[in-house]
Amino acid sequence: AQRDGIFPLWIPHIFGGMPSLSAMLTGLPSIHNIYSYILDSSLKAFAGDNLFFFTVPYYMIFGISLFAYIRYKFKNNNIALFCALVGVLATPIIQLIIVGHHTKMMTFAFVPLIFLIIDILIDSDFKNVFKIILNLALLSVIIYLQLHYHHIQMLFYTYLMIGCYFVYIIVYKLIS
Repeated sequence: AQRDGIFPLWIPHIFGGMPSLSAMLTGLPSIHNIYSYILDSSLKAFAGDNLFFFTVPYYMIFGISLFAYIRYKFKNNNIALFCALVGVLATPIIQLIIVGHHTKMMTFAFVPLIFLIIDILIDSDFKNVFKIILNLALLSVIIYLQLHYHHIQMLFYTYLMIGCYFVYIIVYKLIS
């Protein structure tokens, strides 16, 4: 590629080759850039150039979605509130701002919401097709928002955990 003067779209050093788009070195035109521009502009209006204020809404999303997920699992507001506070105030989560891993938090904020929608889909009785389609559409939007921040490491671990969770659910259903 270098000999021909072409920028390589694959970097062969990690996971057998990773798209260089994840490193934000290149930009290919696509329709999602319109949505990205709207989302980024609205957050930039709130935060200005301060990355701390740019990341704060994602801590709120993380806390609220963790509360909703734990409430769905345990049906108890006190347990859900405690878990959400512990999750948001956990040292590794707070440390993400300090060390500058803003996109890691932006990607990680949607994980409880993804698992909440997956659990709702698993627990559904498949009688209300509209509700299932609505939940699948919501899951698609949430996964798009998570993919929007291009943090390959957090995306990899999120989808690895989703795969492990599906294996667990299948084994659990087979045993019981």
